Amino acid sequence: MDTRRDSLRLLTGWTLQGYSAGASVQASREARRRGDLESHEGVVEKLTGTPPALQVKVEEEIRSLEEQRRQVLQELEATSTKLAQARDSRMALLQQHAEVTAKHRQKTSQLESELQDLRPAGFYKVLSPRAANMTEGELVGALKRTTERWAQLQRRFATAGKERTQTTIAELKKREEAVALQAGEVLQHHAQLQLNCFQAASREVGEAVGSLLDVARARADLMARGLSPELEDVYSIAAAPRRQDMRKLRSALAVVESAWQEAATLWDSTNSATGPVAKAKADQAAGVLPQLEAARGRLAQCLGELERADPDLYDLAMLAADEDVGEFIAASSASSGLPHGWEAITAEDGAVYYHNLVSGTTQWEPPTQDAAVCAGWRLFQAEDGGWFYHNPYDGHGIWWPELPTYPAAPDSLDSLRKDVSED
Repeated sequence: MDTRRDSLRLLTGWTLQGYSAGASVQASREARRRGDLESHEGVVEKLTGTPPALQVKVEEEIRSLEEQRRQVLQELEATSTKLAQARDSRMALLQQHAEVTAKHRQKTSQLESELQDLRPAGFYKVLSPRAANMTEGELVGALKRTTERWAQLQRRFATAGKERTQTTIAELKKREEAVALQAGEVLQHHAQLQLNCFQAASREVGEAVGSLLDVARARADLMARGLSPELEDVYSIAAAPRRQDMRKLRSALAVVESAWQEAATLWDSTNSATGPVAKAKADQAAGVLPQLEAARGRLAQCLGELERADPDLYDLAMLAADEDVGEFIAASSASSGLPHGWEAITAEDGAVYYHNLVSGTTQWEPPTQDAAVCAGWRLFQAEDGGWFYHNPYDGHGIWWPELPTYPAAPDSLDSLRKDVSED
């Protein structure tokens, strides 16, 4: 409680002090305002109490001052006009100066560019960074020394290149001679291989042609006796050409033809090629070609002997492997005028009819098919290239050119019943 009382007493004291300070400030302000009013009234009284002569003088001074002020304003306006004109002239001069400066800068840059080109480094087109700080005399001297150095290097390179070229030419000549020697040896060996190939093929052709000539003589002997080589029970094994001999002949002839084509290409004298190989070929062609042509001529002579002995057999031997039998059947038929297994018989009245040696039937019309085929047999080719007849009803077969002894026909009903009863 005492504390609160002390605080209240303290606050009350502060409030009274504030009121007293505000009253003193307000009193000082009021006193200052009264003093200002009194001084103003004194000045007014002083002015109102001035004599008339002084007022006239003051008015004249005022008018004089106003006239001076007007003159000053006029002069100021004239001066402002002059300043504006001077400013416009200055702006025009500044614009003209800017245009002249731009032209001058353009000409200066052009001149600098031309001077840059006329500088020694640019004029002589020297790319070294050091050339920018060198005079024309220094550049000319350096270029002269460089040119002399390049000339010396060029002479050295030319001398070294000439020596290297001569060495290379000498080495190439040696290699060319070695290649020519090797080419001659290889060509000689190749020519010998070709001759050996021709000789081996000639031996095979001779053996095959000899066997076929035996067949041709046997066929001619049978025909001289009035017998057909195709007739059953008369056909001789010696008169049957062996497919092995014909295949051997064709294979040997294919080898000879391939070897001859290779030789014709290799030893062609019309070829305009140059070099050591061509020279070696030209040197040996004169001795190799006659030997090859002689070997080929012997083969042609051997085949000509077979053709003269039996043209049909020669044509058969020259056919492809899958056509030999069919073509030989046609050739035999052409020589006799009838297909295989048929014979022509002349009746008492002179009419000609045809007899099938397989079925035993006869007919007036000229036959167009093989006798066994007309009798129901079928002609097939085996895997080894041979041909055979097959009976589709009993499964029997017989090799061509032998003929079956009975026609191919299905069994009768009586025989089937008999077989069933026996089973």
